[in-house]
Amino acid sequence: MLHESPPDCPRVWDLGLDDIVPVSSYGVGVSDEQMRMILRRTDRVMLALDNDEDGRFHTCRLARGGIDSRGKSFNGWITRFSEMTVFNYNGCKEKDPGEMDDDPIATGVATAFSASRLEPVKERPARDVPGRPAAVSRERRRQGARQASPTRRVRNGSRQDRHQHLRGRRTG
Repeated sequence: MLHESPPDCPRVWDLGLDDIVPVSSYGVGVSDEQMRMILRRTDRVMLALDNDEDGRFHTCRLARGGIDSRGKSFNGWITRFSEMTVFNYNGCKEKDPGEMDDDPIATGVATAFSASRLEPVKERPARDVPGRPAAVSRERRRQGARQASPTRRVRNGSRQDRHQHLRGRRTG
């Protein structure tokens, strides 16, 4: 069972489900090398990426392949495994198995469906974050955070107003 997040793995492992060995990709972007490593160990895999737009997109991408944003086609992994299934979230609002109770996880495993039912992907979904322009770089966000702080850290680790250290000093 392939998860995005490492904390999901012990959560699923503790249920003691037969033939389920949870592994994590440490993120939604599962690389070809990670899939080859899984394929070297087993010929069956269940995809349980997060129950959000990115997770669903990458589940389809891993299984069926498709056409990327540059118009280049790529193959999925479904033909390389003897069995590839997809964890069934059954309309749950939780984002991943780590946030679910025991019964919904067991049900999601029991009702997992064949990855062949998924459609190949056409392009990557938009990555806009509400309330923030998509084009703002990480460095600009960091700079903005530094400029916005009205306090500064002093030697003992506490914070003080930027100009408090000048108050009380005489000039001249």
